Amino acid sequence: TEIIERFSFRFTKGIKAVLIIILFMVIIGPIPQMSLVGQMISPPSDIQTETQPEDEFIHEPQTKSATLSIDKIQVQAATLYPARVTVTNTGDVPITPNFDIYVYKGSTEICSGSPSYDEFRVVYVGESKTKEISLMGCFLDEDGAYYLHIDLMDEDYNILDTEMKSFDVNYWSKFGFRLYSS
Repeated sequence: TEIIERFSFRFTKGIKAVLIIILFMVIIGPIPQMSLVGQMISPPSDIQTETQPEDEFIHEPQTKSATLSIDKIQVQAATLYPARVTVTNTGDVPITPNFDIYVYKGSTEICSGSPSYDEFRVVYVGESKTKEISLMGCFLDEDGAYYLHIDLMDEDYNILDTEMKSFDVNYWSKFGFRLYSS
């Protein structure tokens, strides 16, 4: 009352009502929110939900897939030189290519093995790499048509693709003889 008399200020019924509502909101407002802290809110019982144990995750299968193309075959002095190949990773995970190389004349295998060297490392998803691979010591002892067969494999030696390409050897005829008679 002393403050009211000193400042000549009086609360009307309207101001008192507004102050009471504001005071009520300040005091009562946070109570319902505070009562929910630490409580689990669950869906109504008529709604079915799927649950999955925390330690069980759904893993999408990852596919190792790639294509191989033989771009160029080099033959010098009746010896197979490095072949240029392109590997395209069409799978979901990076691969480290491995190769098996076979050379045929007709249905006869002339030489085979893994490359003595290759320049391939990791081929990432969607990436294409062109490099040379070589099978050392593959001697082609007569002129004619040959076939280069290459198996592209992943790092676990699973075959991903196979490519075959023909090439000709025209070396021995210029000497007027054949090394071996058939």
